[in-house]
Amino acid sequence: MLQCGPMRALVLLALLGVGCPGSGPDTDGPDPTPDDRDGDGVVDDLDCEPDDAEVAGTLPDVCDGVDNDCDGELDEDSALFTLHRDQDGDGYGDPTWTTESCVEITGWTGDETDCGPSDPTIYPGAFEHCDGLDHDCDGLTMENDSIDMSPWYLDLDGDGFGAGSPGFACEAPVGMVGNAEDCDDTRADVSPRAPEVCDLLDVDEDCDLLPNDLDDWVADGSYWYPDLDGDGWGDDVPPVWTCEAPQDYVDSTSDCNDHDPLVHPEAPELCNEVDDNCDDVTDEDAEDERTWYQDLDADGYGDATTTSTACAQPSGSAEVAGDCDDHNNTIHPSADESDCTGTVDLNCDGFTGETDNDGDGFNACLECDDGDVAVYPGADEVCNGVDDDCDGTTDVNALDGSFWYADSDKDGYGDPEAEVSACIQPLGYVVDATDCDDASRTTWPGAPETCANSDDDDCDGDANEIGAIACSDWYDDVDGDAFGDASVCTCVARGDYDVADGDDCDDGDTSVYPGASEVCGDSVDQDCDGADDDCTLASADSLLIGRLADDAFGSSLSAVGDTNGDGVDDLLVGALGLDNAVNEGGVELFEGPLVGTTTASRPEAFWYGEGASDYAGYAISNPADVDRDGVSEVLVGATKNDATGTNAGRAYLIEMSSGALGLSSVSLLTVSGETDYDALGSSVLMGTDVDDDGRSEAAIGAYGNDENGAESGAVYLFEMPTSGSKNATAATYIVRGDAHDRLALLPHEPTDVDGDGADDLVVGGWGIEGDALTSGGVAVFLGPISGDLAIAAADALIRGEATSDEAGIALDVRDADGDGSLDLLVGAPGNDAAGTDAGAGYLVLGPLSTSSSLSAAATVVRGETAGDNLGSAVAIANLLGGTSSALMFGAPGSAAGGANSGGLYRFNDAITGTFGGAEADASYPGESIDARLGTCVVNVGDTDGDGREDAGVCAPGYLDSSGVATGAVYVL
Repeated sequence: MLQCGPMRALVLLALLGVGCPGSGPDTDGPDPTPDDRDGDGVVDDLDCEPDDAEVAGTLPDVCDGVDNDCDGELDEDSALFTLHRDQDGDGYGDPTWTTESCVEITGWTGDETDCGPSDPTIYPGAFEHCDGLDHDCDGLTMENDSIDMSPWYLDLDGDGFGAGSPGFACEAPVGMVGNAEDCDDTRADVSPRAPEVCDLLDVDEDCDLLPNDLDDWVADGSYWYPDLDGDGWGDDVPPVWTCEAPQDYVDSTSDCNDHDPLVHPEAPELCNEVDDNCDDVTDEDAEDERTWYQDLDADGYGDATTTSTACAQPSGSAEVAGDCDDHNNTIHPSADESDCTGTVDLNCDGFTGETDNDGDGFNACLECDDGDVAVYPGADEVCNGVDDDCDGTTDVNALDGSFWYADSDKDGYGDPEAEVSACIQPLGYVVDATDCDDASRTTWPGAPETCANSDDDDCDGDANEIGAIACSDWYDDVDGDAFGDASVCTCVARGDYDVADGDDCDDGDTSVYPGASEVCGDSVDQDCDGADDDCTLASADSLLIGRLADDAFGSSLSAVGDTNGDGVDDLLVGALGLDNAVNEGGVELFEGPLVGTTTASRPEAFWYGEGASDYAGYAISNPADVDRDGVSEVLVGATKNDATGTNAGRAYLIEMSSGALGLSSVSLLTVSGETDYDALGSSVLMGTDVDDDGRSEAAIGAYGNDENGAESGAVYLFEMPTSGSKNATAATYIVRGDAHDRLALLPHEPTDVDGDGADDLVVGGWGIEGDALTSGGVAVFLGPISGDLAIAAADALIRGEATSDEAGIALDVRDADGDGSLDLLVGAPGNDAAGTDAGAGYLVLGPLSTSSSLSAAATVVRGETAGDNLGSAVAIANLLGGTSSALMFGAPGSAAGGANSGGLYRFNDAITGTFGGAEADASYPGESIDARLGTCVVNVGDTDGDGREDAGVCAPGYLDSSGVATGAVYVL
């Protein structure tokens, strides 16, 4: 049926040549041109949208929501596609809910893969979670890539506590637990839940870092009781429960008086009205009971045959025996016998009829003077004008009469062969009888001996003996080296005194005499020139030589103790140019005893760095067993590692095991610098406990850190044990300097400078503002610390002397003078007092708890010449034994052995005063140009097993026998 609609009618009419009903022929002539306002080719009268050029009956329909062809329908000829409902807005559609459209519709999507259409966390590619749902629509749940997996730790001993590095999973794998709290995963009796027990090895069974009596409770301890008086017996008062007896505690409670050390169950009972032996009875069977004698007649003297013992005198007894008739009180030892004819022994002396008034044993009727106890028949006659022996003569043959001797030469000394005895001196006689020649007035005892004659002038039995007038010095050559020491002055050589040269400075050593060859380092002056300083490195105990050219072997050094259990200390050497592939640097382990020459091609183990020119081995720490596995760990610094920024630096915690390994592959803990040029790892220290919590910290320096200003420096302390890869900002504590301080340099071992039992932190910063701008210095932070610190919080600041001294670029903290207090040895290689950059070293005596200037140091040592850089390295070591230690100063810029050959200066003890390097007890020049001997100097323990400490000295530019710059380390 033909319809006259707007657009459609026009088309049909044009095609069929028919008109609409009621239209007839045009009888009025031609119509005027119809209007087409939108220019779409369809006149306005027939255009359903005369103002829209995209809508006309002649246009095709497109998917734009417009009736383009004026047929009354929208988009009916466009291509349609299926959409799926995205009701959770995750961009993925529900495969079961669809619609069709030629355009996108909000809330719909062309995707049909959503397996959880109502959960926005479920869609293909979503992060998997440990909740039992298939979040990523892969048909699996609880997968190993879930983002919320838990860490699980191996529980080797099955005690419910794990250890080591974690694995991650949604659920606990077999043999793993959700904690790493086991401090020994090889023993089921060791865990945080285990009871602490007493054991000889001090095992920490409950993993609280407090073994045995350090813990607050032990399961199998004993009760101990206070012993206040120290007699070995305790009082029954509240005891303590520990493994071992504390000071002044015992296991007994039987002391009945714990304030008297003489009273206890095993004490002897004495007569003192005290229960000495704690048996609740006083004075029974006392050891000091007295014997008492029966005194029936009460005359004060008892019968010796009838006795009793008691502390107090019993009634009817006497203290003294000897009564010969205990029934008659007139007869006793002190009774008077005045009748010479009496028949009764009144005084119990066994005789009768005696009266001896003077008690000399003779009664009055038998002697000449019964009033003088010294006069009786037969007494000794003495010179006193009394007839002592009652023979009727006085002073004849007196016992104390004097012998007199003839003195013919009138020299006051008599002839022993001419003797008389008399109470009064005869004329021409003297009391002395020691003249050996009574015919010579120049000969007598004590006369001056002279070499002018052969007589015994002084009568000592020796003619022309030692010290005679006009004598000559002769020397005793005890060691037979033709030089004497002890001397005598005699007329001629005699006995052992038979050499004329007395310049031997040690006559007990055949190798010591004037002109002998000097031996360096033994504190002996072999050539007697007054000093033991004729030293060369040929006298070193051992020499370690690098392997390859430019290894820079000897860039750093550390004493790592006895790693193999042979009783001799071992050595870890840094080599900044060690080349595994691209000069990564590294460290090499050498086991003692170190004697003679060893090349680095034979280390026990070595570890190399990660990347090109990392400078691995820039610093090496002391050893510490932080994970308590019986094997020590050390920190190794790599200041130019770029992992977190250009030269940000890294430090690696490695275990002292054998092999050739990459530091990154074996590192238990890897710490990276914060940002570019931090140079983290420039200094490292293990085993310090600065917060005094019983757990040690690992300290790492970064002199280039800029957090508080350019090169302010920082020290990062990580509580141990810890593991994994960490940024320095994750440190437990951070100590930061101010701008240009370069605070980073750490000592070689933990220090407690104030002796309070808590470790302290000593840090050098060679740009610290001391007595002058950037003079450098050393900051002391007294432990325990409890948080981050700034240099302004230092408890003491040891300040450099002058601008650019670089004080604090090297330090060592030990007891140098043997007084029990730690001392500080500081290097300042930029000091100019003895010439530009001649350098200086300072010994500051402890305690180190107050600020001071290095200008007031007890010992100041200056470099010899400009450019020496003395103080680039310093060390304290007891090389020679005794209480005082040697002070050593490295001077890598010294030209004593050629340009930049370097040198080492040694002072044998902690002297006080200001000295030049030339005054050292020993000085060692480097062996070749550019050897830079003294780049590092370290107390390395006893590496040769001789019982004395050794010092390791670095020469990273050392030339080997082929002239190759391999580097070397000398052990002195």
